[in-house]
Amino acid sequence: MNKELLIGLCIFFSILQGSVIPFFFDGISQPDLWLVFIIISAMVFPVKYAYVLSIVGGLVQDLIIGNFFGLHLLAYIVITFIFVKFVKGKYNRNWYVSVISVIVGSLAFMGISTLIMWIAGVPLVSFLYLLYIGVPFIGYNAVCAFLLHRPLWYFKIEGESRW
Repeated sequence: MNKELLIGLCIFFSILQGSVIPFFFDGISQPDLWLVFIIISAMVFPVKYAYVLSIVGGLVQDLIIGNFFGLHLLAYIVITFIFVKFVKGKYNRNWYVSVISVIVGSLAFMGISTLIMWIAGVPLVSFLYLLYIGVPFIGYNAVCAFLLHRPLWYFKIEGESRW
C-alpha cells in the first residue's frame, strides 16, 4: 500500500463519516466507519499504516464531534495495539473473521470510551441505555465490516517488503 492510497482512503472515510453517514442515521446510533476501517486495516496492512490510521482516524473523529479530550484517539490506538499484537498473525481472508473482529473491537471501543468518560467525570448512565446505544452500533459496524472486507483486502499488496 502506498502513501497516496492511504491519504486517499483517509480523506474518503473522513468525508463519508463526517458528511454522508449522518444523513442516513439518527443522532443516537450510527456506524463508526473509522473504527471498522482501523480494525480491518490493523489485520491486513503493515503495522505502521495501522497506527497512522488509528491516529488520523482518532483526531478526525474527535474534531468532527468536537471532543477535546481524545475519546476516539486513545480508544483507536488501544484497539489497534490489541489487534496488531494478538490478532494480526491469525487473520485470514474470510469475511466472517472481519465481522467477528469488528464486533469484538466495537465492544472494546464501548468499554474503553465508557471508562474514559467515567475518568473524565461524566456520570455513567444505566446499563439499558448502553444496550440502547451499543446494540445498533455493533450491528451497524458488523454490516460495514461485511461490506468493507473485500475492498480493503483488494488494496493489500501481497509480498510487501517487511522493512
